[in-house]
Amino acid sequence: MDFMEQHEIVATAGYILDRGFTRVALQFPDELLHASVEVTSLLLSALSERNISHGVKLFVMADTTYGSCCVDEVAAAHVDAQCVIHYGHTCLSQTSRLPVFFVFGRGRIDAYRCSQAIMNFDSNQGQPVVVLFGLQYAHAVEDIRREVDAGRDGGGGARTVVFAEIPRHEMEPVRNSDSCSGLHGSGGCSQGACTPRVCDGGQVSSACSTRSNSNAACVKSPRVASEQDLKQDRAKTAQLAEIIGGLKWYVPKGTTMEDVAILWIGDEGAALTNLLLTYNKNNIMRYNADNDVLVKDLPSKSRDLMRRFALVERAKEASIVGIVVGTLGVAGYNESIRRVREIVAAAGKKSYTMLMGRPNPAKLANFPECDVFVLVACAQTILLDSKEYLAPLITPFEAELAFVEGKEWTGAFSLELGSLPKPGEEPSYNEAEARTFPSDDDENRESVLSEVSGRALQLRPPVSSLAVASSGRTSTGATSSSEYLALRSYQGLEMHDSEAAQDTSITDSAIAASYEVVEGRTGRAAGYSDEAANM
Repeated sequence: MDFMEQHEIVATAGYILDRGFTRVALQFPDELLHASVEVTSLLLSALSERNISHGVKLFVMADTTYGSCCVDEVAAAHVDAQCVIHYGHTCLSQTSRLPVFFVFGRGRIDAYRCSQAIMNFDSNQGQPVVVLFGLQYAHAVEDIRREVDAGRDGGGGARTVVFAEIPRHEMEPVRNSDSCSGLHGSGGCSQGACTPRVCDGGQVSSACSTRSNSNAACVKSPRVASEQDLKQDRAKTAQLAEIIGGLKWYVPKGTTMEDVAILWIGDEGAALTNLLLTYNKNNIMRYNADNDVLVKDLPSKSRDLMRRFALVERAKEASIVGIVVGTLGVAGYNESIRRVREIVAAAGKKSYTMLMGRPNPAKLANFPECDVFVLVACAQTILLDSKEYLAPLITPFEAELAFVEGKEWTGAFSLELGSLPKPGEEPSYNEAEARTFPSDDDENRESVLSEVSGRALQLRPPVSSLAVASSGRTSTGATSSSEYLALRSYQGLEMHDSEAAQDTSITDSAIAASYEVVEGRTGRAAGYSDEAANM
């Protein structure tokens, strides 16, 4: 396939010119970084055909702050970019600051063979089939749909086949601001884009691109589907609308999502894992486009779900919760963080919010006081294997199960941040209906037995925290990091005056010397300067 067509050079250049952007960030995943130089060169050539390339600056972003599937608005802000061109696989998470143009790529696929696999899909009692696909095959979906329709017209069966809608390449950010303060000012829009707003003359615009020393260029762009749109569509069509990983489809009338089978066109990976966990009750198969075969024996996610449920039970014992921010670009991440804080506080636990880029075991090991971590990230980067971590990592959905009183797991699972209740929508603790907790001095304190460790957990009002009555990692009873530090036998190398006062052999001059800043050793490890005489 032609390189320019594969990377949609002409369409990308048209997007930049039509929107009037002058500072553009090009985001590449690691596997496509080798093509960044040629893509940049071809883009500049395409822009120069209209004599505008000299006014457009392109910035290549090689290392993403978080997952490469998410739009890296943090890195783009460092170069004051007005938009991002995202290449390769994406989770299509809604952005909050910058407009985006997605280049999905064009994977090789035989439309006819794929249509035959769909028609021969082995589902129970001819149940409807929902066809979902990796975004690299979005370019071929219409051809596959035509082949399926032609096969049914030729007597290939009357099974209902529903295709997910093809996602748009353009995405506008979701902003709460109704105006752009930099529209007529010299500074421009501080974020490079704002939505929605009304331009001069009453023209409705969902984006506003600015330059630092010029007026904003307002354009009319398609609006991104919101939850309100889905409710309106559902009311009009009397069908259930489903969205996962940026793919949207409608369940056939008279059926529910549990009544359909799912065919995934694409590779194994985070997108398929999200699908298998979310629709764990459905019959799911995968079409391997590389080998043109239908894979029926997909790994069962029952064991993974049980493992996740075990993490939820462990999280219930936690006294200190670390909220790890795994994204700064996905719209709604702030609401998710506030929601987690609310339910943690209502459960009588202490929470700390941590921003550290991509989490790894070494980073989180610096916070041993945390009994559990809640990772707030996009659906395709939120699942991390807790085996390598000192404390389990759970999702906001699992945090709801662990910390909201009376909430039970029904088998449903969700990794999408948008599926969580909004902050303040669903109170976690109703004081009027709460049970009467015994006081701390009551000899007959009520206690329960942990389902995971068998340890006795003492029930107290939500204003305090659970006290673990047996030995173990949380046996100190610390309810905050300061208490945890105070209870540690080793607190660092610093010598406190109170310690020195107890040791009569330490003089005042020795104490003062311990706080002095002195010059360290110089030179290389092979031979420091003070070791020269010994060499």
